Amino acid sequence: MKKHTLIIGGTRGSGKELARMLAERGEAVSVVGRRNVNGAELGHPGIRVCPLDITDVKQTLERIPPLCDDWSSLVFFQKYRADGDNWTGEWQVSMDATKRIVDICVDAVRPLPPRPRAIVLIGSVAGKAVIADQPIGYHAVKAALEHMARFWAVQLGPLGIRVNMVSPHAVLKEESADFYLGYTKLMDLYKKIIPLGRMGTSREIASVVDFLCSDGAAYVTGQNLLVDGGITLSMQEGPVRAALHMER
Repeated sequence: MKKHTLIIGGTRGSGKELARMLAERGEAVSVVGRRNVNGAELGHPGIRVCPLDITDVKQTLERIPPLCDDWSSLVFFQKYRADGDNWTGEWQVSMDATKRIVDICVDAVRPLPPRPRAIVLIGSVAGKAVIADQPIGYHAVKAALEHMARFWAVQLGPLGIRVNMVSPHAVLKEESADFYLGYTKLMDLYKKIIPLGRMGTSREIASVVDFLCSDGAAYVTGQNLLVDGGITLSMQEGPVRAALHMER
């Protein structure tokens, strides 16, 4: 059976990279996002695109069901995009919309015989540690999403559905490459404070998600993989001293 992956928030960044990767492999891919683009613009003409504001409940209830007919994988890359600390916006995009779409997709396959399926939520290291320039709402929803993943892993396991999470640090994406690569001081800092000495890329994030959706991860569920180059492994003092060339 040909695998079908539904990607929420797949018109940019790592979601777009995953869509292209899967389509190039010959798999069926459906992408949901605010941008009204076609598959070719995402890198492969075979990608099916559904323009949708997932905070619009009516549109979601109308447009998601036709996309989740016997799906194999469901991946959430959506991100709240606005300025400031908007608790309601973060909650609507990351929590309400995610739960609504998971409910729709699970209900669609519940009458069918159980078979292996995977759901992957995209979080952030902000669910584990505080990032000073991110608001409290961002931190709260990322931490909550991790526990939602664990809850669903337990509840949906009997249906053959595995649920995991991927939590990246800052990622070098097609859309942000010019900013980061042109910000020499920041890139030099990352070289010093990230154990692997560099930022991750959208391709690398997509590859981890691809693994969690694959048969190779058939016995992995309820886990949160931090894909951060090791930055959350050490206390701040050592890397900061090294970055500032401070001696004890």
